[in-house]
Amino acid sequence: MARPKDTFLVASYLKAPKNPAKTHFKGYMTDDKNVSYREKVTVTRGLKDRDLTAPIILNLTQKTVFKCLFDGKNDWENLAKYYANAYPNYFNLIDPPKEVEEVEELEGDLVVPEGEDTALEVGDLAEEK
Repeated sequence: MARPKDTFLVASYLKAPKNPAKTHFKGYMTDDKNVSYREKVTVTRGLKDRDLTAPIILNLTQKTVFKCLFDGKNDWENLAKYYANAYPNYFNLIDPPKEVEEVEELEGDLVVPEGEDTALEVGDLAEEK
């Protein structure tokens, strides 16, 4: 089970008629040409009971598929690619910081030898420039 502090993307879908005036015709809503889907995506920390009714739930913290009721490719890569393209702001928040390249040896005036007091004041940096 997921930890309560994990971040989740919860996607819900609403099936709606393209032309509501024609819904009285028999079989109108069973024809896919007459139906449109509205997507509602929210990001939440932890899951609530109401979130569990959604057909798609992605765990953004652990980068796993928590729930997917649709047929087809239901792996993390495919679903994350779709939602990352559609909602890039949600996925920009979860990307880990890029690794810093290792530097063999630091040189310069700001390097302090081990064992010395390393406290710097804001004025110290301004005077060196």
